[in-house]
Amino acid sequence: MIPRISLLFCFFFFFLAGSYTTSAQSSADKLYQHAVTKMQAENWNAALIDLNNCIKQNPDFVNAWISKGVVHLQLKEYDSALDMFGKALTLHAGHPLALYNRALVKSLQGDYNGSMKDLNMALDKRPDHAAGYYNRALLHLHFQDTIKALIEIANCLKYDPDFMQAYLLQASLHAHAGNADEAYLAFERALTIDSSAIQARFNRAHFAYRYGQYQQALADFQYLHSLFPEHPQIRIHLGGVLFMLNQKREACELWQGSTQDLNAHALFLRYCKP
Repeated sequence: MIPRISLLFCFFFFFLAGSYTTSAQSSADKLYQHAVTKMQAENWNAALIDLNNCIKQNPDFVNAWISKGVVHLQLKEYDSALDMFGKALTLHAGHPLALYNRALVKSLQGDYNGSMKDLNMALDKRPDHAAGYYNRALLHLHFQDTIKALIEIANCLKYDPDFMQAYLLQASLHAHAGNADEAYLAFERALTIDSSAIQARFNRAHFAYRYGQYQQALADFQYLHSLFPEHPQIRIHLGGVLFMLNQKREACELWQGSTQDLNAHALFLRYCKP
């Protein structure tokens, strides 16, 4: 079985450039830029007012329709978002950003086949879009096709070698398949991009523990524990590593300090209670 991985699409295309020039902005262009500023501040309702006024002045403003769709998406008004992206595609057939965003909405509504169709069309139009390949990898995982997912991740990293989430997904799939060397390499690359990445550090630590690389697991869990000393899962895992390294007293102290967590309490009772 393929590990359950949430379809958390990468969504890097919120804010689009207007059709304006700095020397002579139209009223619609200015309204659009005001809306973009409000979107960047996550003031969605205020942005929607500006976008509506912008579209009234220029009904053919494609980017305004796409941005309006993004606002509805952020407000979880998915049917309205689909309508807005559809309007943009009527004005500009095959617009990649409209297709990418519509694919996201369809995935959130459970229409994975429709989402895949839109992603395929978008990548045909813009084959260098790394996030598109990442999103398509997630869809292939929904369809239980790990091989295609790994191919899509490789394509993603071809166009964006610093795509952290792609490395984490790649590492997770290799680890699940028992490809220890490939998984470890992917974790290393993720942490090379950002050595402070919490999820990458936790995943590598868990992976190292699973494969008996206790010193690596110890270093990673100790680093995480220094950042989150009261986090129960980190204390449980760190205690497990220490226990495997015959540091029972230190392990029991961690588990005892987390006895409000049922798993930590069970470990303490099993291994530490006299």
